[in-house]
Amino acid sequence: MTHSLIALLARPPTDSLWQICATTQRCRPLPPLALQLALLPNLRHLSINAAYSFASLAALSRLTALSLLATIYPPPPASLAALTALRHLRVMFGVQQLNSELPALQGLTCLAVKGGIPAAVGSLHNLQLLSLWHKQTDQPVALPHPHSLRSLRSLGIDWRTVAASVPALAAMPALEKLWMSDAPDEDSVPAEQWAAFWAWAARHPPLRRLCLDSMSLPAVQSCPYIVCEHCLRLQRSRPAMAVHLGSQNC
Repeated sequence: MTHSLIALLARPPTDSLWQICATTQRCRPLPPLALQLALLPNLRHLSINAAYSFASLAALSRLTALSLLATIYPPPPASLAALTALRHLRVMFGVQQLNSELPALQGLTCLAVKGGIPAAVGSLHNLQLLSLWHKQTDQPVALPHPHSLRSLRSLGIDWRTVAASVPALAAMPALEKLWMSDAPDEDSVPAEQWAAFWAWAARHPPLRRLCLDSMSLPAVQSCPYIVCEHCLRLQRSRPAMAVHLGSQNC
């Protein structure tokens, strides 16, 4: 709770506190936090879902996990780049700032971004889990290629970006799980992209799980016939692969 967090930071710091999660429904700005949080020497995990502001993040250089969601005050430029100990990062603000700061965060193993697809994500050679959410546009945005995502094991993204990114997917030798927020739609992409995706899914050796997690697919019965047909072909040709339609087990 917000009030308890402010009260906590008003007390002398405690050496035992290593994780903080703060949320609020208030609309007005809340006090800057970074300098107060720096008084907590063992703080490693920080999750902020509130309108807190940050004068700087450099004082939080020990953080290994940071989540900044629903914030209307993104950190100042170059602040994230100082957090070189980060392993897990979840953010929701513009990709331009991320593009300039992600290359410094080579320790990241998990990254979730809401708001766009930063091209600099392709430089994160230790990344194992990547989730991207962005507004659909008339022209789909492809994942960066060539890239350094040779350690990536799990990818969550929308169908049209997947279809436009088959060359990038083929260059991910560790990718075991692909989660899509919507169902493949044959009419939404060029025919060559549709065919290239299913051919990749049938041949990519490490792929073990394909999840189509969409509100439009609450059950197998609502699955478009052409998608179900391709999924059945996949399972016949690759019995060890798990194909999930809808949100269950994804």
